[in-house]
Amino acid sequence: MTGKPLTLLLVLGLLAGCLGDVPGGGDVVDIDKPEKKDPPPNTVPVDPQLPPTGTTLVSPLRVEVTGTGWLLVTDSKRHMVFRVDTATLLPDQALRLDGTPLAVGMLGDQIFVGVEERQTVEVFDASGRAIGSLGGIGTVAHPSDLAIDGSEGLVFVLDGRARDIKVFDVAARSLKGTIAAGQLHSPAGVAVDPVRREVLVSDYGASGVAASIKIFSYGSETWDGFIGEISGAGTCGSLGCSGGFSRPRGLAVDGARVYVTDAVLAQVLMFDRDSGERVGALGTGDPAVSDLRVPTDVEVDGAGHLFVTSTSTARVVRFRAGGTP
Repeated sequence: MTGKPLTLLLVLGLLAGCLGDVPGGGDVVDIDKPEKKDPPPNTVPVDPQLPPTGTTLVSPLRVEVTGTGWLLVTDSKRHMVFRVDTATLLPDQALRLDGTPLAVGMLGDQIFVGVEERQTVEVFDASGRAIGSLGGIGTVAHPSDLAIDGSEGLVFVLDGRARDIKVFDVAARSLKGTIAAGQLHSPAGVAVDPVRREVLVSDYGASGVAASIKIFSYGSETWDGFIGEISGAGTCGSLGCSGGFSRPRGLAVDGARVYVTDAVLAQVLMFDRDSGERVGALGTGDPAVSDLRVPTDVEVDGAGHLFVTSTSTARVVRFRAGGTP
């Protein structure tokens, strides 16, 4: 999900401009100040039943680490992309869209946001202006997650409805290929490993098919090389099954580790990159008392800290390198 580090100037530029006059755009909202005007006609008003904008996130979905002390977090109920401080984990500004933001990613001076109603990934420049989309409206039926290979200038977009990964060229904003067509059952998240040139996809599975993390290779000549998977079936014996997972969501790759959130287990599971063996878990695993409830996404920063969107508690949870909250 993370491409080249985004400069602080870019983040501030994104959240300082006004997109009200740009199709597919929205307004920038100052979290600690009341809004001074009504939303333009082409934006979706904030639901009056929700808490005031300045209190908290409401339904955090995807998270992106900027590398400059800030996170970008999509909030599907507020129709906003929030800027969140990595130290306090509190939002201070938000970009209001005219649709439901799902995926979010960054590369250089461009921000990519998957918008559900427009069925595309919209592109914003450093000033916060909408400058186009990847492939145009309707190209991605449900852009639920995305990952970026910054060195190759590629954006991998998970289409939850088509159940495949669409690969776009950033410079041309055009579709280059498709990964995993016909090989996914209920995909929920995507991550990319540019070093190994591999794409990882979390998949709920289906009746009689265990949940898994499927791994595909990509290159200049092929976009659909299935390599293998990390199975969620676990180990079964006379006392039942253990060590598996059933609702894998967001993914992150960091060297020798693969991290995946599980919405049912209420944990972030850690796997060895080479063996596929589970090597640990973060979170108590008890939704009644856990710091995580319906964790939907995970990102890792350069220091090894993990940032997890906990949708049901409307928070971003940080686990420091080594696993401590």
